[in-house]
Amino acid sequence: MNPSHMAICANVMYSFGLCACSIEPGPQMIDGIPALWKRPASVAYAARLTAAAFAVVGDFEDAIYCWRTQAGAWPDRNLGIVLAAGAGALGVKLGMPLSEVEGLYARSELGLGEPADAPFLDSAVGLLWRALVLWVFVLIVITLARVF
Repeated sequence: MNPSHMAICANVMYSFGLCACSIEPGPQMIDGIPALWKRPASVAYAARLTAAAFAVVGDFEDAIYCWRTQAGAWPDRNLGIVLAAGAGALGVKLGMPLSEVEGLYARSELGLGEPADAPFLDSAVGLLWRALVLWVFVLIVITLARVF
C-alpha cells in the first residue's frame, strides 16, 4: 500500500467534504445564489442530507455508525458528518496526520475497514454518482407529485 495513494484518496474525500460544507454565512447574494444557502443552518442540513444519501447508496450500517460515533471528533462538525458517513459508506478508514507548514496536524480517524488506497478513488466517484442519481430521482418524484 503506497502512502501517496492513501493521501490522494483521503484528499479527494476531504476536498468533497469541504465543497459540501464550506458555504459561509453572509449577506444575501444577487446573482442567482439564494440567500438560503448562506445560512449556517442550511449548511448543516446540506451536510446531513449528503451524509444520508451516502448511507442510502453505500454501506448503510457502517455509514450511520461512523456518522453517530466519529463525526463529533472532527474539528468542523458538518465536515466530520460528511467525511464520516462517506468513509463508512465506502468501508475505508480516513484521517491520517496532515503535514502542514507549521508541522504535523493530527486528525481523528474516520470510517471502518482498511486504510484508503488508490482503488478506492473509483469507489468514491461511484458513491458520489449514486448519491447524485438518488437526489435527481427524489426531485423528479417530488415534481411529479406536485403535478398530479
